[in-house]
Amino acid sequence: MTSSQSDLIQAGRYVNIIAGIFLWFFGVIGSLFILIIFSFRRQLRRSPSSQYIITAAVFDFIFLALALGYRIMTDGFYPNGNLAAFFFAPAVCRIRNYITGVANFATLYTKCWCAFDQWATTCRSTRIRKFSSIKWARIFLTINSFIWMIVPIPQLIYNDVLMVKYGVNSLIDFVFAFV
Repeated sequence: MTSSQSDLIQAGRYVNIIAGIFLWFFGVIGSLFILIIFSFRRQLRRSPSSQYIITAAVFDFIFLALALGYRIMTDGFYPNGNLAAFFFAPAVCRIRNYITGVANFATLYTKCWCAFDQWATTCRSTRIRKFSSIKWARIFLTINSFIWMIVPIPQLIYNDVLMVKYGVNSLIDFVFAFV
């Protein structure tokens, strides 16, 4: 490997550490602020949009804490010892990928439901406006969460763990790995 290649790899590592920590810190702090503000202000919890915002903040917090925190730790700092044994264990890798998959898609579709709620609130039809209630928000959020807990189960079962450079685990579909 030439010195310019190693310099580029090192620069990418530093960008991953600095930008990753910046995004992780402000994302986690922002999610926590949303949860704190909406938890202590009772009048903010009375609208259906607030239910979507709180749920999205929870899923964002889980995603940032697990996915981005893991990426910063493994790609930036190359852990070793007992910490590496935990981070690179195949079971931990599978569970982490499952939880981050659930959190990633659940937060995206929670924000879509929030946009639907805002549209339903301003709609002329009274039948559609009925969907803009806390009761319907909780129903939609429950269905949304269950769907995104079920969808990644085949990935959890059928994907295989592959050890790559520096002991970092990667999930691959073992059916397509041989094609």
